[in-house]
Amino acid sequence: ELIPTEGPAGLRLPLHTLPPRVARRALTISGKGRQLSVFFPPLLQQPFLELLNAVARAAAQSGAGEFEAEGYLPEDTAGEWTVLKLSPDPGVLEVNLPPCSSWKEFRSWMEAIEPAALSAELRSWKSAGFPEGTGGGCHLLWGSPVAGESPFYQKPAWLANILAFWQVHPCLSYLFTGSYVGASSQAPRTDESGHAFHDLELAVKFLRSLPPGDHRSLINETLRHLHTDASGNTHRSEISFDKFWNPEWSGGAAGLIEFRAVESMPKTSWTCAVVGLWSCLGAALLKFGRPVRMKHHGPTLHDRFLLPSVMLEDLSEVLKFLKSQGWALPAQPFEEIWNWRFPKILSWGQGGLIVRRALEVWPLLSETPLEGGTTSRFVDASLRRIELSCTPQFAQAYLITINGREAPVTRSAAGRKVCGVRFRATRLRPSLHPGILPHTPLRLRILERATMRLKAEYILPSDSQPAELIKTPTRHHQYFESKPLRPIQPSGWTCDLRF
Repeated sequence: ELIPTEGPAGLRLPLHTLPPRVARRALTISGKGRQLSVFFPPLLQQPFLELLNAVARAAAQSGAGEFEAEGYLPEDTAGEWTVLKLSPDPGVLEVNLPPCSSWKEFRSWMEAIEPAALSAELRSWKSAGFPEGTGGGCHLLWGSPVAGESPFYQKPAWLANILAFWQVHPCLSYLFTGSYVGASSQAPRTDESGHAFHDLELAVKFLRSLPPGDHRSLINETLRHLHTDASGNTHRSEISFDKFWNPEWSGGAAGLIEFRAVESMPKTSWTCAVVGLWSCLGAALLKFGRPVRMKHHGPTLHDRFLLPSVMLEDLSEVLKFLKSQGWALPAQPFEEIWNWRFPKILSWGQGGLIVRRALEVWPLLSETPLEGGTTSRFVDASLRRIELSCTPQFAQAYLITINGREAPVTRSAAGRKVCGVRFRATRLRPSLHPGILPHTPLRLRILERATMRLKAEYILPSDSQPAELIKTPTRHHQYFESKPLRPIQPSGWTCDLRF
């Protein structure tokens, strides 16, 4: 009798009841209705193929026809297979593509997977009032399909330029990932994980100084302590090296670097555009004749680069660099992704004022006791951020207030005047500063500077739903209820309603 648990029959065999000298490797055949399932035991590649062909012939001769193959797939020692791996993850089905030698090959896989997924009622995005990524990620890996033959082993200067370029341009870290960013996210940048900037600079400079030769072990030892999250987890890093050269770990010596700050998207063409951008950057940085200099962003990293307009401006610099190196990519697909990631909440005066959802860093909280004697770490997800952007002409003619406080729209990005506003949307437990009440609903007013007359009043939702126009504005004798919004950093770009 099979062991009474869930799973295929081949994993439920009572092998522990067999005498010690009896082989514990068996082909298992089971049926449910007209569906035949065959569970293959662990075998080498050639015996597996012989057994697979024999089972197929027997099924055809007996009239059973097609059957479901389950069990263990041998290692492809002959290099003859193309393997598409499907792995169940909590809430999502993870699809791992085989190594692609070109962008066109990647695109062909994506165009084949999309209709197959839809036929199974699966999709690469979810809806929480607005479409967003599944949260499962769409990670990209560079290396060689043959373990131990990674080009990065012998080209550490190329690798150094890649790491430096990604560090200089935060749009590559924030524009294509999910809504959860920062040190406690699934893909923190190296300069978000508590590492000193000079240590990052020293590592990149050292890689450039290495002479010709195979430096896989030294590269790994130089980078693996820096490409981690704040707890030292090497997998949770924007550019992860846990599959680079770690012979002690299973699958850790594949010569791969993994870009984890890429989220699943609702359009295959968008995913292919991001992969094309990555491929062109890799090629350009291999060809680039001088070292890329790193930049110490400091507090400006979260103050500025979580704002959509600043990210768009940074992306323009990336595309400009590629064009100077001979790779002219169209901006349209990336601007479409940008508009999807940061939807408009409000557009007033023919686009003179635009309010968009922005990104926010959620801080990690202390350990919290749970029922059963365990503990857990939560993040404070009560904070949100929006971006106010307007034309210079609008900024001269009008002023904007949020909950009665003037928003200083004074910084310039992507040809517009910009201000970020952080606010508290909820007060769930646990959270930082539980005594501060939520600021929602946000009330935005547009006032004419010359006369201080109220031109329009809106209620801004805490998510990405459109703003609600107040058709009968509240008539206060004084529209300024307290001091102007204060930037988080001196001369900063983002203000905080909690101050």
